[in-house]
Amino acid sequence: MSSIDVIEGELVPDEPGTELELRPQALFGTDPEQALKRQVELSKLVVGPVEQQQLFVSIRGRKYVKVEGWELVGAMKSVFASIIWTKPNETGDGFVARAEARWLDDRFADGRLVGAGEAECSRKESKWKDREPFAIRAMAQTRAISRALRGPLGPVFVLADYEMTGAEEMPIIDGTARADTSGPLPSQTQPTDEQKRELRELVARLRELDPETDWQAEVRQLAGVPARLLTRPGAADLIERLGAELERRKDGANA
Repeated sequence: MSSIDVIEGELVPDEPGTELELRPQALFGTDPEQALKRQVELSKLVVGPVEQQQLFVSIRGRKYVKVEGWELVGAMKSVFASIIWTKPNETGDGFVARAEARWLDDRFADGRLVGAGEAECSRKESKWKDREPFAIRAMAQTRAISRALRGPLGPVFVLADYEMTGAEEMPIIDGTARADTSGPLPSQTQPTDEQKRELRELVARLRELDPETDWQAEVRQLAGVPARLLTRPGAADLIERLGAELERRKDGANA
């Protein structure tokens, strides 16, 4: 036998005591008791920032976490979701998006796929029947991200007494969807001065390109919360979406 054997495409030295480890790598571990313990511990850590930063809405006594909450918990476990594709839905009145969640562990060069989800937003929903296409597309993407993160991280929120359905997928029932707070966010969680400046500049440039659109209302809709409840992660996401919309409209004007 040669000094090197080929096993499933990998070169493995044929030396005494050398073994090829093929154990599955689970996000919270493979031992059931340890996995549950780790999820319980994470659920206790989650409650503070989710409550303080108002990353949920309350509907008829049940709490539904917004996408910023899902992304926050994902970051705590090095799990990040990204949009794979977005396309018009079958009826042409909305969009469907797919997102994948990957665990960026050192053992996996490109990240390990741990969750995926597809979601739709269309004008058939009363809340979205008069919305601009870019807003509908953005909401489909937001919902897809929540769904992708739900698979690997949903049990954490259940243990923390939240619902697994993302807040963006819930209709407003009798006008009762709201954040359970009336006060402002702590200063350390509010958008930075740089983020506020960038948001103002983006809105001003969008108004120049499309003065007919009520951009104040559009920004409020995309943010999903009143300005006083916008967090730093929420502001970063909002800046990215407005920047993408600005580029799209500039390209259309130059076509």
